[in-house]
Amino acid sequence: MSIAREELLGCVEAYLAALAANEPSRAPVTASARFTENGEALKLSDGLWATVTGRDTGGHCFTDPSTGQVAFFGVLSESQSPIILGLRLRVEGGRASEVESMVARPGGALFRPESITGPRPAFEEVMAPSKRSSREELIAITHSYFDGIEQRDGGIIRVDKDCARMENGMVTANRPADAAPLGGNEQMARLGAMGVAEQISAGIHGYISRVRDRRVLVVDEERGMTFGVFMFDHDGGDFIELKDGTRREMPAFARTPSTAMIWEAFKVRGGLIRHVEAIGRILPYGAKPGWPTGVGA
Repeated sequence: MSIAREELLGCVEAYLAALAANEPSRAPVTASARFTENGEALKLSDGLWATVTGRDTGGHCFTDPSTGQVAFFGVLSESQSPIILGLRLRVEGGRASEVESMVARPGGALFRPESITGPRPAFEEVMAPSKRSSREELIAITHSYFDGIEQRDGGIIRVDKDCARMENGMVTANRPADAAPLGGNEQMARLGAMGVAEQISAGIHGYISRVRDRRVLVVDEERGMTFGVFMFDHDGGDFIELKDGTRREMPAFARTPSTAMIWEAFKVRGGLIRHVEAIGRILPYGAKPGWPTGVGA
């Protein structure tokens, strides 16, 4: 049964208000609700519920009335230090039966929480029917992005050449020329100025060996939005082998095997990805998402 978008948004707001107040008894959840944080199953009084000291205003929601699911990207605080929150709820009868959360804390090159809550007009744009893609097509377009990463072939990604990508609040593709260089050096500035497909074909993301446990959880045909949770495996090593046989030096952070949990939203217009918004964090190599791969759309 379809759930009104306003009801999904209201459930997110009520949940966040309870979380910011450290009062799990106020959370709009069912008696049997399942709760995970960074892939670990917890009681709905542990994890962030014990550490949050406030919430920044704003944030972005992605809704799927047909499945009763809603996701949120925003910023909380722990002892006055900002943290990035990803939240997914499955709503039934006004209460969440599934609560999935991810938190990214300060550290690493990609962390700019003040940008997470900034305006994203495209996310709220209700497109003309002629510009919309079907639910099945939106899911296929989303998977084309991950297929391109795995195959190191940007040509198979259904993406616009001007598509911007943001990761933990920082622009990492089609980065404006006047922006501060990523990592503070000229090489990173050059790489960040490339388009999404160009970067992937150049092997910049070649340290990613697999994108597994793919779950496209929210599909909004009217707005051309999808959202999902994906696990990126980094096998480690000293070099990246490109399709033409050349080798690129492995980035220092990826030389040790690890897995990244990535929460990612896509804006699609006219059959092409126009904006990619990702938040995520590094977990131990082989980490599981905490939910069955088949959950969701």
